[in-house]
Amino acid sequence: MEHLTTSYVINQSHLSSLLLQQKDLIFDNPSPYYLVIYSLTAQFMKIIIYPVKTLPIRKYLISGKQIQHESLEELLNHLSNKDCIIVHTSGIIYKDNCFFYEIYFTGLDSANLAYVSKKITQISGIDFLHDSIIRVKE
Repeated sequence: MEHLTTSYVINQSHLSSLLLQQKDLIFDNPSPYYLVIYSLTAQFMKIIIYPVKTLPIRKYLISGKQIQHESLEELLNHLSNKDCIIVHTSGIIYKDNCFFYEIYFTGLDSANLAYVSKKITQISGIDFLHDSIIRVKE
């Protein structure tokens, strides 16, 4: 399955080597970890960096031929009802006659993760769910 984005987690000591404009950053409340998400197209590369306090960070890649706005609302309701912290969402991408959506999150224990995963696969329009843990880059 094709992913929309690539990502990894770094600790604070690795952050400065990644940033180009460090002088413009404000670290009022530094985090122990940072989630780095990037997407690459033929025209550009987009890099987003989020401070995160807890690990692991998980990513759901969801796809289906009939994903509607209501399907995503239901998905987000399942996650938010289980103490989940949503870090990033991709927005809906339409490619090769299929809709794709990625969501990065943290904060679910294994029981809630299993419950949410099962509920998401039952949502109308969602045909596929891939769950992955974002690795910590050494």
